[in-house]
Amino acid sequence: MTGERGTRSGGFTLVEVMVALFLFGLCVGGICKLLVATKQVSDQARDHYVAVNIAKNRVERARAFDYDQLHLFEEDHVIVGVDGTADSNGRYRRTTEVLTNAIDMVEMVVTIAIRHRETLEFGSEAEMLRTYIAELKGPPEDE
Repeated sequence: MTGERGTRSGGFTLVEVMVALFLFGLCVGGICKLLVATKQVSDQARDHYVAVNIAKNRVERARAFDYDQLHLFEEDHVIVGVDGTADSNGRYRRTTEVLTNAIDMVEMVVTIAIRHRETLEFGSEAEMLRTYIAELKGPPEDE
């Protein structure tokens, strides 16, 4: 039978190509979304890591000072950069409290708020480091 309409050559129809492109687009879109989510989680983890290091550096610096000077470290909502120095465009906001808990001991609380990457506002995300510093005294003197 010659001239039959039902014969088919070895190629793809337009519908098959469109379905294949749609499925390919779904896969690529899913992979792109996964990559974006991974980048956001990575950035957030880095921000928290830097915030913890800023707080630890603040405490370590305070330990180098005399016990009577620890109150000089108190500060409220100071915007700092990644190195912990004051920077009005910094990504972090540091608050340091020095609380006297006992006669020869203070509690130092360093809270680092993290600026949101999109809104540039300081939200509820924060890291807090709490430590106690005691006044070192020498051995009792003999009378």
